[in-house]
Amino acid sequence: MTRQRRTNEEWSTETRAALMAAARAAFEHGYDEASIESIAAAASLTKGAVYHHYQDKRALFRAVFESVEEEIVQSIERAALKQATPYDGLLRGCEAFLDAVLEERAARIVLVDGPRVLGWKVWREIDARTGGLSLRRGLKAAMEAGQIVRTDVDAMATLISGGLNECALLCAESGASQRRRAAAGKALRLLLAGLRLPVELQPELNGPRSD
Repeated sequence: MTRQRRTNEEWSTETRAALMAAARAAFEHGYDEASIESIAAAASLTKGAVYHHYQDKRALFRAVFESVEEEIVQSIERAALKQATPYDGLLRGCEAFLDAVLEERAARIVLVDGPRVLGWKVWREIDARTGGLSLRRGLKAAMEAGQIVRTDVDAMATLISGGLNECALLCAESGASQRRRAAAGKALRLLLAGLRLPVELQPELNGPRSD
C-alpha cells in the first residue's frame, strides 16, 4: 500500500513537471495563443489530466507565473550573494533581474500577460513576496551597512522595481535588445550611484569611530 501511494505521488510529480514545462513554453509566446489542448499534447497528456491538476488555463498560468518568479529571485539571490558588499549585491541583483527576464524569455509571462491575466492586485501580491521582497532586503542591507542613504524602503523599492520592469519590457520589445540592455545597465548604475553615501561616511569601509 505504501509503495503504491509513493508510486502515485511520483507519477503526479512527473505529470506536473511535464505539464509545467509544456505550459511555460506555450505561455512564452502569449497567453491568448496557448490552449489547454496544445499544452496537453505537448506534455503527452490528456485534457482530463490537465484539469485534474488545474481548474482552468488561468490557474495553470498562475502556477507557471509563480514558478518563473521564483526562478528569477533565485538568480537574483545567487548573483547578490557573490558580491563583496551589500551595495554591490543590490546593484548586481538588479542587473540579474534584467538578465533573467531577457535570457529566459520570461518578460512576456511576468511583465506583459501576468498583470493582464491575473489582475493587478494578484500580480502585485505575488511580486511583493518574490522579487519585491528580494529588492527590499537588498535595499535594507545596503542602508544598514551605511552604503546608501536611509529612506523609506517600500517607496524606494517600488520606484526601482517599476523602472526595472519598464527597462526589461523596452529591451524585450526592441530589435536591438543587447544595446538596450547595455544602456539599461548604465542607467541603473547611475541611478543607484545617486543613493550612495560618500565613502568617508560609510562605516563598514572606515571602521568604528574612536571618539
